[in-house]
Amino acid sequence: MSNLSAAYSKWDSIECSDDEGPTTTTTGLRRTNVTESSLDALKGSEEEVRQIRKNWGYHDAVEEPVQEKKEKITTNTKPATTTRTFKEWDSFDADKELLNLENEDMHDPEEAPSMVSGTKEVINVDCVNYKKDREEYDLDRELEDRGKDLKQRTAYRFNTSHTLKEDGNKALKKGNLKEAIKIYLSAQTCVASCISAIPVMSPSMGQKVKDLATTIASNLSQAFVSSNQYSEALAAAEEALSLTPSHEKSLYRKAVCCRQLGRYKDALEALTALPRGNSAGAKLRVEIEGMCSA
Repeated sequence: MSNLSAAYSKWDSIECSDDEGPTTTTTGLRRTNVTESSLDALKGSEEEVRQIRKNWGYHDAVEEPVQEKKEKITTNTKPATTTRTFKEWDSFDADKELLNLENEDMHDPEEAPSMVSGTKEVINVDCVNYKKDREEYDLDRELEDRGKDLKQRTAYRFNTSHTLKEDGNKALKKGNLKEAIKIYLSAQTCVASCISAIPVMSPSMGQKVKDLATTIASNLSQAFVSSNQYSEALAAAEEALSLTPSHEKSLYRKAVCCRQLGRYKDALEALTALPRGNSAGAKLRVEIEGMCSA
């Protein structure tokens, strides 16, 4: 302890100049408010030496970290190449490219082979495997889209007409004549749009539509006959025969209406068109012929 007290006495006689400021070493370390006198020569316990250094404003060299200058990286949010690519896609004509694909390996119209079809009355001459122009290509796409829409609407109305026909049959069997007539008329209106689409249908589908429309009109005729509305019944029967001329039930109902309306000649003509084995038609014929001879 005596050595430490002597060291204090020694340093009390040292004059420090504030003008000198901190001393900087070559390595970037800084010391504050003391000369280069060797405080490192102090002897004693580590705690006491540290306290002396503190009292004299001497601090161990502290290396200040060197801050690296960060380079600012800027990114172009819209690269010229990407922008150009998007513009190219905006102007891309998909239909034109599809037309080019469709025309591959095809002939010019004047060089394309022809295909002849039809009957004695009508002959169709169609060019096949020929290149199409843009107008014809667009027309084909439009017809294709409209064809799909027409097919969906026709299928919906066909199913609706069939359901209405079944409902009308139920009402007719129950003797609900007014209700049956109302339902049959709704079914007839619904199926009419299907009839107008028959030319673009397949033969089998077109026949199904004709059969349904014929049945609806014939059943409507029967509902009118049961209601003693013979003029309306005759009109419905003739509509059914316009779709299917050989429809037996409609021929018989026409004959019944003509008999009730006093049109015996028309009644006999309708009965003549019936097959010979039709017992109801044969019985009605006898009755009408007897009325004519009387």
